[in-house]
Formats: sequence, C-alpha cells, structure tokens
Amino acid sequence: MVNRARWGKPNLYGKQLQVGCKCKLSRKLLEPLMRSATANKMSEKLDILRKRRGWSLECQPRKEATMPKTNLDVFKASLDELYQDQRRILEVESSQEEAESRIDKVESLVDRLIEDTKDSVQHLHEVMAELIYVQGGVAHKDS
Repeated sequence: MVNRARWGKPNLYGKQLQVGCKCKLSRKLLEPLMRSATANKMSEKLDILRKRRGWSLECQPRKEATMPKTNLDVFKASLDELYQDQRRILEVESSQEEAESRIDKVESLVDRLIEDTKDSVQHLHEVMAELIYVQGGVAHKDS
C-alpha cells in the first residue's frame, strides 16, 4: 500500500473510523451511515473508472439516490423499535405496580389471618381452662 501521507492524504482505508457514541441506539444508527459513506466513496471511484474505460453512466443504474432513503428507513425503523421498547417498559412497570399492589393485599390478608388465628387459639385456651375448672369443680362435688 502506498504511503499517502507524503501527498497530504491520510490513509483512512486501513483504519476503522472511531465515533464517540455513548448509547447503543446512536451506534446502531451511525453504523449504516458510516457504511454508506464508505460505499459512496467507492461508488465515486467506480464512476471515475467507468469514465476512463468509456462506459456510459446512463446505462448503469445509480444507487446513490437510494442510499439516503435507505438510511432514513433504517432510522425510522430504529425509532419505531425504540418506541415499541418504551411501550413494553411502561407495560412492565404497570404490571410491576399491579403485582406490588397484589402483594400488599396478600400481606394484609396474611396479617389478618395471623391475628384471627391468635384470637382463635386464645379463645380455645380460655374454653379449655373453663372446662378444666368445671371438671375440677364437678370432681370435688362428687367426693
């Protein structure tokens, strides 16, 4: 490969372009744009080669006009996906709130059941004590 630095043109083809993206969506949206920029440079070079060889540009279909539309479609699809994910998150949050509400109701019912059980056990103890007292009084009368 020729050293292009001597001619004032850095060699960008051997290196991958670095873009500072903080989120996956930005990276996802920028990657097709970067690829299309590289593809556009390559298509320009092909056009130059065709001119040199005498090919007619009218005979060859031009794809450059469809690139921005394709990138726009990718961007729209990514936005749609983002909105769908946002709706899913809201549905999950709503379901989570509903589940937490149900858990609170169940905990309240369990607390009431525990209190009712304690009251029932205490009542049974009182009834048993009364029966024992009555049986003890009956036994003393018989003797």
